[in-house]
Amino acid sequence: MGYTYLMKETVIYTISTCPACTQLKKDLTRKGIKFTEKQVDSNQKWLDEALIYGEAVPIIVHPDGKVEINPTGIIG
Repeated sequence: MGYTYLMKETVIYTISTCPACTQLKKDLTRKGIKFTEKQVDSNQKWLDEALIYGEAVPIIVHPDGKVEINPTGIIG
């Protein structure tokens, strides 16, 4: 899409019932990576933000602007 937003911290976009999202939060916590979670199923603004990056969750936006979509590889 060509959009890059530099953030001060890692942000993850999730859905509350998403197994891949749950696993991602566990993985980041285990690695000691601090993050802000934005559950897109509870906030329209966060959903709009997430759609800038992709149409599937989880989405990680790193402080340097790098974006990863579903790095866990879990489907469903």
